[in-house]
Amino acid sequence: DSRKVSDFITIRNNVVSEIAIPIIVHNESWGVLNVEKEGANSLDEQDLKLLEIIVHHLSSAIENANLYRELNRMANTDPMTGLYNYRYLKDHLNELMKGHFNYGKQFSLVMLDMNNFKGINDSYGHLAGDEVLKWLSKRMTDALGAFSKVTRYGGDEFLIIMDKNKSEARKIMDKFRDNIRNTPFIYKNNKIDIDFAVGIKEYPTDEKEVFKLIDNVDKALYTAKKRK
Repeated sequence: DSRKVSDFITIRNNVVSEIAIPIIVHNESWGVLNVEKEGANSLDEQDLKLLEIIVHHLSSAIENANLYRELNRMANTDPMTGLYNYRYLKDHLNELMKGHFNYGKQFSLVMLDMNNFKGINDSYGHLAGDEVLKWLSKRMTDALGAFSKVTRYGGDEFLIIMDKNKSEARKIMDKFRDNIRNTPFIYKNNKIDIDFAVGIKEYPTDEKEVFKLIDNVDKALYTAKKRK
């Protein structure tokens, strides 16, 4: 009987009976199942038991959904850098190509490969190399994330799906590289200069198939590194 509860709040003037049960998942409250019925004492112990069963199923469903989302995140994420991985890249490229093909839009695929990464590992150790990759990944996400999907391709290579044509993508990457060159990475009081080469290809101008597009941008990167 809501009239007997001093802190009961309702937008209605009629007397109601109410059951409120928190939805708990791993000791955290995710919400409340709230049921009201007109009339004092119109909800009883049987209603409470039924609602408790419903809340149990709700909690289990939320827990399973969270587990699925976390497993999906782990399957599509590089554990060291936190970037998307190659599996995600292929799936996203396929979906992107379908959408862009239907609407006649363009996008660019950028491959980035660090210069002298082996030298960094040899001079400062592999832990330093890992920190460099994390640092560069964060810089890419911050600078390019608004219009790009940044993925780790493997080792010190990254693939960036950029919602720009090739000319715009080139300008963006040139500006980003200048910024990185002017911002050395500091590791244990050692200043480490970071630089990289890029290859860029455009869909659908350069290629219309996923693996061929990746292969072509890889070749463009190799050509760019030979010019260094």
